[in-house]
Amino acid sequence: MFNTMYQNNLQIISWNADGLKGKFREFKYFFEEWQPDITALQETHLNPGDRLRVPNYSAYRTDRTTHTGRGTALLVKNSIYHHPTPIVSSSFENTTIATPE
Repeated sequence: MFNTMYQNNLQIISWNADGLKGKFREFKYFFEEWQPDITALQETHLNPGDRLRVPNYSAYRTDRTTHTGRGTALLVKNSIYHHPTPIVSSSFENTTIATPE
């Protein structure tokens, strides 16, 4: 299930993928229809060698390398000024960016 919210006129989508590779077609159709500004993905289950490329978007990922499952990602429209802001944590998985106000 996709969750949608608007924050400061940005459309932000959050999706717990529970394995993005097996559901990429579903994700692609949804993504192409809505064209969100920022998409937050949880439980991507991607490995460092897996590609996640969407035209006109920058992708940021945190893949779990210690065992299978988990992982987070953000897809941000290239037209939005932003930069990655890594938050190192041993207690939770995260992928973060910052956008100026």
